[in-house]
Amino acid sequence: MRFGFLFISIRDLKSKKLKTIITVVGIAGIITSYLVMMAAANTMNDLVDETFSAYEYRLFVMKRGKEDPMVSQMPDWYVNKIVRVVNPEYIDGVSGFLWWMVDNSTSDDDTEFLTIRGLQVESYKSVIEKYEMVAGEELLDAQKDRNYCMIGINVAEKYEKAVGDTIILQEHAFTVKGIFTTSTMTDSEIWLTIRDAQNLVGKLHKVSLIVLKLTDHDYVDEVTKQIEDNIRGVVVFEADEYMEANAEALDSFRGVILAVSMIALTAAILGMMNTMTMTLRERRHDIGIMKSVGVSNKSIALIYAVEAVFLGFLGGIVGVLLGYFMLNVFGISNIDLAGYLISVNLTYQLAFESVIISTILGLVGGFYPIAKISRQRALDILQKFG
Repeated sequence: MRFGFLFISIRDLKSKKLKTIITVVGIAGIITSYLVMMAAANTMNDLVDETFSAYEYRLFVMKRGKEDPMVSQMPDWYVNKIVRVVNPEYIDGVSGFLWWMVDNSTSDDDTEFLTIRGLQVESYKSVIEKYEMVAGEELLDAQKDRNYCMIGINVAEKYEKAVGDTIILQEHAFTVKGIFTTSTMTDSEIWLTIRDAQNLVGKLHKVSLIVLKLTDHDYVDEVTKQIEDNIRGVVVFEADEYMEANAEALDSFRGVILAVSMIALTAAILGMMNTMTMTLRERRHDIGIMKSVGVSNKSIALIYAVEAVFLGFLGGIVGVLLGYFMLNVFGISNIDLAGYLISVNLTYQLAFESVIISTILGLVGGFYPIAKISRQRALDILQKFG
């Protein structure tokens, strides 16, 4: 029969149900780990790209040598000075922000950080990235909006907060005035008035970042020169330049994940080699008989190669299903990464790639033991394993 080898492979798998299940589950566990880690890395990469692409035609001003909004500190009067020294025809808006992570842990065993952003409410809307209000109202009045906040949709969902609820930040209570969404990492932030943020973190009259929105990208060099010539100790970045300057940290994060994934996949190959070696040992008599009646080495190798591929394929399918349930049913898709709540997304492309990788792993893991035993003579097989 033309496809007889396929039926033989399926029969052999069914005859060893327990071993088949154990092998499939082992492969599935590794594929699930790979899937979740790669989904986290891809989601993080996409969020960073989307976050910075939202700052088109914008310049970032930070303290020289402290090119990170979480550590950069400048006097807030720099904002007014920039307004004075930059040609007003070149810009649509200028505003300062105070970015900070606050420790909101309730105990030593429950470490939790939240990212806050202090807004100069009279000017932030002229430079901030696009956002939509899901509920409530925006912060617009420096006095009336004291002790109020706007929260990103991720924060609202994690802490089950609605407009009018209270959120506690370092033992200070703030009333939720509005909930916003941007579809970027900003959805994990809490926005306060600049004065509230400065008081909360003890950075009075400080901003960590000044953002300028340009009327045209052609003005980048001129505006940069005007700022750096008139204000000492600052550095000016375009949004994409800043992303490139910080790409090393993201690449390191992805590198660690890839390294761990490669170790896991290598373990899967070794596990598959061990499984196929044991399987072939148990079926030595069948192999010896097939060789004795004239079955070719190619046909024997094909029978067990199909078995190895099928085990890898099943492991991939089960691994993807487990990954889906872990991310979407058991709720591990929301992770806290350096003060940002990241919602890990499992894409169809990643799921498909994982099944393909798992199938290839089955074939690669089974290749050596299959090739080795298929080339031996029937008498040698029976004598060696008999």
